[in-house]
Amino acid sequence: MKIYHHKFNKILSLLLLLIIVILAKSYYFEYQKNKPYKQEIESLEKTLIKTKKENILLKKQIAASFFHPLEREKEIKDKMGEALPGEKVIFVSKEVLNSISFSIFSKKK
Repeated sequence: MKIYHHKFNKILSLLLLLIIVILAKSYYFEYQKNKPYKQEIESLEKTLIKTKKENILLKKQIAASFFHPLEREKEIKDKMGEALPGEKVIFVSKEVLNSISFSIFSKKK
């Protein structure tokens, strides 16, 4: 009876070892297959953190600009192309602007 029990334990141990090796091999191949995805996720998480920080900074800048009336006025003019009541807008080409020389800005010799 001991002989059969001993052989049964050996066969069972070998079978368990074989199952463990097969599971370990399967795990390793799945790990290797998913490795690029893991790196991509890490990269996306870094980008997300950076974007969130930029978003917070932009929100602060926007909030600060809307508290000051001149900043608000500037935003309206820049973004909407609107003029305030009683304000006149003059468009000057770059060539005309470059041809004008102001004596107060010129260097003295």
